[in-house]
Parts: sequence; C-alpha cells; structure tokens
Amino acid sequence: MDPSTASTPWGDLGRLSGELREKIYQECVRQRSAPALTRASRAIHHELDHYQYEDYVLIFDLNVGPEMPAVSVHGSSSSGGSDSTHITSIDLRSHHARDLDETPAIPFERFKAIHINVHCPDAGDPGQLIQGYQQVTRFLDWLLPQWAERGAVPRGPHDIFPARCNTSLNLPHVHLRFAGSGWTCTGPGDRKGFQHSIHGPRADHLLSRNRDNIYALSFQEGDLMVLMMPFRRIRHARSLAVELPREVGALGLAAAGPALQGLMEQLPRLARSHTDFGLNWDSDSFIMSDENKWHTWLNFRLEALSAKTAAQLRRTQLYYWCDYYATAVIPMYRTGIHDLQRNAVFGTQRNFTRRQIKDINWMITLHSRYVFDSDPTVALADLEHEPVQMSFDQFFPDGIPAAMTLERLVWMLEAINAMPENPPPRTHNILSCPGCRRYREHQQERRETLVGNVDLENSS
Repeated sequence: MDPSTASTPWGDLGRLSGELREKIYQECVRQRSAPALTRASRAIHHELDHYQYEDYVLIFDLNVGPEMPAVSVHGSSSSGGSDSTHITSIDLRSHHARDLDETPAIPFERFKAIHINVHCPDAGDPGQLIQGYQQVTRFLDWLLPQWAERGAVPRGPHDIFPARCNTSLNLPHVHLRFAGSGWTCTGPGDRKGFQHSIHGPRADHLLSRNRDNIYALSFQEGDLMVLMMPFRRIRHARSLAVELPREVGALGLAAAGPALQGLMEQLPRLARSHTDFGLNWDSDSFIMSDENKWHTWLNFRLEALSAKTAAQLRRTQLYYWCDYYATAVIPMYRTGIHDLQRNAVFGTQRNFTRRQIKDINWMITLHSRYVFDSDPTVALADLEHEPVQMSFDQFFPDGIPAAMTLERLVWMLEAINAMPENPPPRTHNILSCPGCRRYREHQQERRETLVGNVDLENSS
C-alpha cells in the first residue's frame, strides 16, 4: 500500500477521485461483492451503503398462474445495478411461508422504495383470484411485523416484533401497482364496471333470492377490491401510493363509487401510521374481519371450481396440509380471535347468512374426509422425505378434481386402490410439519425476547 494513502479513510481507493470510486462501488453491487468491500473501512462502508440500499428500489412481482409460481424479487437503481439483498424469490405456496422462509434480515427502511406489482387474475380461470389472494396475504405475513402469539391479540407494542426478513418495524415508500388488463369488463347494454371472477357473499345471497346482483359490475366484491383490501395492514411506511390500472382510470373514481375512493384514501393514511396493526382495536378488528371473511369464502368456493388453477391449488393445499392448519388457522378465519383482556372477539362479524354458514360447514366436513380418509399420501406426508413428492406426482398430476363431480369420485377410488397394503403411520401433524416446527422455534425466540426485555426494565 502506498504510504501516502495508507492513512486515508479509503486506503488505496483514496488515490482515486470520487467519480471513479462511484463506478467501482456500482460494479461491486452489480457483481454482488459489495458486502465484502464494506468491511474494508468505515469510510468505504459509508460511501458504498448508498449504492446498496438508498439508491435501490426493491420490486416484488405477485403474478398468478396455473402453477402458482413463487413471488419474484428484483431490484433497480438509477445507476443501473442490481440489488444486493440476494433475494430472488419467495415461496408462498404454504400457509407456513413466513416460517419456512430463510431470508436474512435486511434494513428495508433504507431502500429508496418498495414496489409491489399485483398482476391481474384471468376471469376465465377463477382459481387465479384465490391464488392471488393467497399470495397477497402470505406476502404481507412475510413482510409485515409479527405478533408475539399468532392466535393472541397484542396487548401493547411489546407484543409486536419486526418481520424476520426486516431489521426493524419500518418500511420505505411503498408503491402498490395493480398491473395488467382485465380488471374491468363490459356488462349488459355496454355498461362497464369491475371484473368479478367469483361471486362474493353478498352477490351469492342476492342470487339465491332470485334478485338482481347489484354488485355485478361494482367495485364491491370485485377482483380489484379483493386483492387491494389486505394492504390495509401496512403500518410504519414512509409513504404509500396506489397505481390503479389504466382501464380503471378510464372509468374514473366517481364512476367506481365511494368504496374505491374510500379505500384509496385509507391505504396511504394507515400505512403512515406508527400505531402497530392490532393495537387500534376496533378499526383493526374490522380490517381483520374482512380478511378472514374472504379467506373463508374463497376456500369454500375453491372446492367447487373446475378450472386448471383451482385443481392445482387443491393439490397444493393438500400437500401442505397439517393439523395446525385444520384445527387452528381455519377456525380462526371463521370465528376470529377471542381477546381475553377485552372479553371480545377480534376479527369477526356476521359475514355470512345462515345458508352460507351451513354450506361452508358442509364443505369443510367433506374436505376433511377426503384429506384424512381417502388420500394415500397423508401416510407419507413427512415433507422432509422424497417419497412425498413422488407420491403427489404419481397420484395428482393434473391436480385434484372439483367436489361432487364424477372425476372426484374416480380419483378417490383410484387413490384408495393405490394405497399400500401396510402403509406407514401418519406423520403429517403438528409434531412433524416443518412449518409448525419452525413456527414453534420462532415463537420461543419471541418469548425469550419478551422475558429479556422485562428483566432489563426491572433491573433499570
């Protein structure tokens, strides 16, 4: 090392102009070697940090399709480099997605922005709306702060923890973009409105009473509303902007109605709030109630859909099925969380008619029977062993047929006949499910953190 530059904060890099150092930093970020260079000195770390985070936009693409691809992640910057987070995709097929993901914590708040692209589902394949809803809600579970206990309403800020992928509770500017075309459609008399891939609970009730579906083209219960509502959970963001599809802009907010206008005003306001989700009890309970309603309704409608994506989703759901999902998650969607402190239920209201509740309960019973009585792979469902994937490839190459169809009956009979004479004992339960194991580990870590914080407060 040149003695004349050895004492400079940048070492040999101090011999170069700031412009040349900038080009080197950009190339290091592009080649993903920046983390090693940041350890050379504090001065280099300070200069290089801008190119690692502050100049970068992290982009998440939530794109639906028959195979339910993982959410793709990439970055962009004004200097043309790629991001240094090393995240390329997030697998959201399982309800345990946030527990199974091993993404190391990164400082999201230091990025220039986060762009979330939600792509339009194909109305001709209604299962894509259900897939899109699962992707959106599981992505938010992955990105946003977690409660100390999944089934317990937080009692205060001490029960709120950063997401495992984030170093803090904070987020940078969030740009929410609804991409693609097909969000709107043309109805009777060339009247234009919003696409409804699946009848919502209100529309279903009206149609069952032989009344006109007044929501047929409205924003309420439309695909855009269903995929936009869960983002009301975002908090601690620097700001949030919503980019509507061009076709919706052509309709105009006034034509779209007060529901869309209200949501467009609500999302940025809630995102900037520093009151964690779950602590503003009444309004957050209402938000969670809406989300739980659509979880329950879409899972119910999934069983009867016959298109390709629905068949593959049923297969994926069965592949990742576990006792915890059946006995805790599904009931929580239907009945909410009982808050012992308030002696009230968080996240539920009268969302369904009596007929709908009866139909939903019947479908759940039917589903549990074919999962636990007729599925030859449940006995092999230890996801750490190769035979499980082989079994699913063998028995469900085209997904699982819709309920109450001849194809479903034939599939069940073939599955029963294909079972081995002496199948191994069932192991796909809370004790063996990898997601459940990881959740318990993370839960224990949060409990230890809480105890440590209490001890620190008492000692001070």
